[in-house]
Amino acid sequence: MQGRQYVGYAMLQQVADLGPVKIRLDWGADPAAGVEMVLDSVTAQYQRVDFRFTAGASTDQGRLSLTMTQPGYVWVACLSLMPADNVRGMRADTLALLKRLNAPIYRWPGGNFVSGYHWKDGVGPRDRRPPTVWGDVEDNDFGIDEFLDFCREIQTEPLIVVNTGLGSVSEAVEELEYVNGRAEETPWGARRAAAGHRAPYGVRWWGLGNEMYGDWQLGHVPAERYAVRHNAFVRAMKQVDPQITVVAVGAPGKWND
Repeated sequence: MQGRQYVGYAMLQQVADLGPVKIRLDWGADPAAGVEMVLDSVTAQYQRVDFRFTAGASTDQGRLSLTMTQPGYVWVACLSLMPADNVRGMRADTLALLKRLNAPIYRWPGGNFVSGYHWKDGVGPRDRRPPTVWGDVEDNDFGIDEFLDFCREIQTEPLIVVNTGLGSVSEAVEELEYVNGRAEETPWGARRAAAGHRAPYGVRWWGLGNEMYGDWQLGHVPAERYAVRHNAFVRAMKQVDPQITVVAVGAPGKWND
């Protein structure tokens, strides 16, 4: 958008000193329709390089690129660009619309994705999180802390769904401990505090799996087996926090019965 400021950063490592690296924002095909920043000091150790651009025109064909001035190798761990008015990595215009929507509760992570999702991949420094693949690359930038920060920002209730597909009871217990455990009393509560979130989040609503009745679901089981699994999860999680409210998987017929 013309006149709008954008901020970004790159995590770079240059294998050999082969000249400057350029980061460029284009808003048209003309070489003059863009702005660039020259990085003169990309080293053999990964480093974060921050940049800021102002768009000279409005377009839906904008392009962010990283180039070298001569042949060589640069490892790119991350290349990010966002509007400068972003709110802790979230788009301000999207947040404004969601606040107007005023939905009372948000479920995360949603859908079939949760049956293969391991929450520990989404905690800690964003640029050190392992990516996964779910049809496309999931970089795990938006993990459990970001989701709960999002819920607080738009003043809605969080509902966290645990992985009962390929996940385990112990994984769910550790996730609950990370979210609601006291830093002084629980190992994962202490990990949360070390990540900058000392106070427990106090999340009440917890879902146990997604559409486990479907043969398309990772870890699909029949209703009888899900009931056994569900009860095992509930018993273990209630030992960590007896105040939680648990949401089971249902479907018309035998599953609901």
